Amino acid sequence: MGEFSGIDSRALNGMTSSFTTDKDRLRESATWIKAGFEKHGLDAQPLIELLAICGWLDDQVPMLTRRFHLAVAAERPYPGAKNAAGVPLVMIDESRVGAAAEAVKNGKALGENVKKALGDGDAIPADLMAALDQNAADGDYVKAFYTALGPDKLALLSNKLGAPFGGYYHDHPKEQRHDQDILAKTLGTFTQLAFDGQSEKAKQSSWNKWLDGFTPDSLRPVSRLDFLMPLLKGGTHDKDFLVTLGNRVFDKSRSPGETEFMQGLGTTGPAGSDHYTQLFDALAKSPEAAGEWFDQNHDAIQKMIYKTSGRGFRLNETKSRAESFFKVAHVATIELRTTNETLAEKNTARLLLDNYLHTQGAKTQDSHPIFGTDRLYSEIIASYWEDLRYGVTSLSQDGFWPDDLEAKDTDHGKDGSSWDAGKFAASQDANRKGIEVSPDLWTALLAQSIRDPVAAGSVSALFDTYHNQAAEKITLAGIEDGGHSFEVMNLQVGIMDNVYTKAFNDVAESLEGACDAWAEKVNEARSQMIDEATAIGTSGGGAVGAMDAARGVGQDRVIGILTDWFKASVSVKPRKAPSSSDQPDGGLLASIKGVDNARLRYNWVSAYRDRSGLLLRDGFDPTFVKKVTITYDGKPPKVYTGNPADYIKSPAQDFRAALKKNDWHANDDFVKALSPSQRAAFAQWVEDPAIVDTLGRSGSLAEIVGQNVVPR
Repeated sequence: MGEFSGIDSRALNGMTSSFTTDKDRLRESATWIKAGFEKHGLDAQPLIELLAICGWLDDQVPMLTRRFHLAVAAERPYPGAKNAAGVPLVMIDESRVGAAAEAVKNGKALGENVKKALGDGDAIPADLMAALDQNAADGDYVKAFYTALGPDKLALLSNKLGAPFGGYYHDHPKEQRHDQDILAKTLGTFTQLAFDGQSEKAKQSSWNKWLDGFTPDSLRPVSRLDFLMPLLKGGTHDKDFLVTLGNRVFDKSRSPGETEFMQGLGTTGPAGSDHYTQLFDALAKSPEAAGEWFDQNHDAIQKMIYKTSGRGFRLNETKSRAESFFKVAHVATIELRTTNETLAEKNTARLLLDNYLHTQGAKTQDSHPIFGTDRLYSEIIASYWEDLRYGVTSLSQDGFWPDDLEAKDTDHGKDGSSWDAGKFAASQDANRKGIEVSPDLWTALLAQSIRDPVAAGSVSALFDTYHNQAAEKITLAGIEDGGHSFEVMNLQVGIMDNVYTKAFNDVAESLEGACDAWAEKVNEARSQMIDEATAIGTSGGGAVGAMDAARGVGQDRVIGILTDWFKASVSVKPRKAPSSSDQPDGGLLASIKGVDNARLRYNWVSAYRDRSGLLLRDGFDPTFVKKVTITYDGKPPKVYTGNPADYIKSPAQDFRAALKKNDWHANDDFVKALSPSQRAAFAQWVEDPAIVDTLGRSGSLAEIVGQNVVPR
């Protein structure tokens, strides 16, 4: 047995690229300085030694590249070794590092032999495919094979392997699947190495040219992308290859012949299956590819999710196609946050805006997306739960993106806000993780998501438990000299309650005769999630089983949030749930009809900000704003002073400067004039318990709300 190395292929490639750039820069600089030294008669020996090192590095770079090519194709993990992100290292055989030239020679020869075999008959000799299989762990061999074969012959080979209506492979299904698996296993290696080293833009251009040549029939030079899809199931593919392929499939400017048979032939096996499903499955396995494809095809995606019937491409034409698409959407908006938070949140924000525009459009508000969209939206609500809560309850919410929602009563895409990536990015607070968007966008997404009863069950569980969590925090907190400190939190909980109850009431009314069946399923789904989370939170065990059960309906994130809350001893007893009309009290749906409580409305927010701003009119006065000491859950007491300086961590956050620049009372759009960083600091300050207590003691809060708010 030879010597082996464990390698993180992506890290090695990045290091080699940096290594090469630094080496070339060192050689250029040392050569220039050496010439200057020699011109003036100075000793250049140290520089000569540096140039000698560059020469040694020239010999090492090919070895590093060779190890990368072996690592990309490696099939075996290195025992017990992982990188910092927890990804297992792969094992390469060190004895093969010096055999790059031989691997390229042999791979090229195999490619030429397969090309010849394609012209000689309708099957590829078993020994040729066996040779590819035996060398599948050598990236240089695989790259040379596919380069010699060419995209046109690969298309022809894939077509022969499909052979649903006759030929050798049709009569020998075992050999057919074997050869398909070999190509699927090695194509991913080729896509990672074919144009490695090129820029993202250049790689996508190169892949488009390669796809131009994916033409099995020289008499009909049309790229048959459907022949490529069955080969996507194996290996790990280059991100730019997948993005280019996905973009091309949905590019209306391309020849219809490229995607004419993408729906598959309805036969068994990869070649006869739905090829859109195969594409979506491949995209979903690559978070970066899923995120970029979703971003670059957003307009087309919006049309997809609302096309529920008729001819032409439909996501819901097959169940597997829709399910695979929603995997891509889930990855592009949620899973991608761990590696590319900016792109994931951009995709999510755009979904939020488009859903809002659609629900407000006079001609579109009564049409709903395909089944599965509501479930996706509930997953977004769960994964972005803290952002939803912040957007709905923040006292600077009317400055959140987009700031022109007042005009959203027009048709979708006409005369209302349109997506502007620059404006969205500029509106976000760089100091806060997550997105800051208008509460109207969240409430519209909530209303759409709960049309699916399982989604409604998860959302209901979140709102219920949030309410219980906030109530317990208020009830169990120890307060010294600050009896009004939690009144704003009470009001914020009221806002969340109102959003929750209004959404469920509106959906129940729109469902009319189907309401009782919907409510029953909502309760069933919610009870299951709460029971699973309770079991985990109270026992500390069973997490895997419960998570797997939740994943069946895409609600693992909900279970996770509830579990965290329950572990913190939050009450798990649900409040009244949506229920059927035959229950004695009518349940939640009956209890919320006609809700019009000033405590639950938004309109107190601006008035409260106005009153709190008076505390800074002549500068902060610590003698007027009394200190408040609060003890949470047995932790050391925390003293709140209401001093705005406690919330201003940098000059960019200093909202006091904006107060002086903008007349607080004359400018209704004061919050909109703040920068995102100023807005966030300001919102934290006005919620300071000492500020809240000061306004509570003065009677301002009761006056603002329009009713007597009972202090705790």
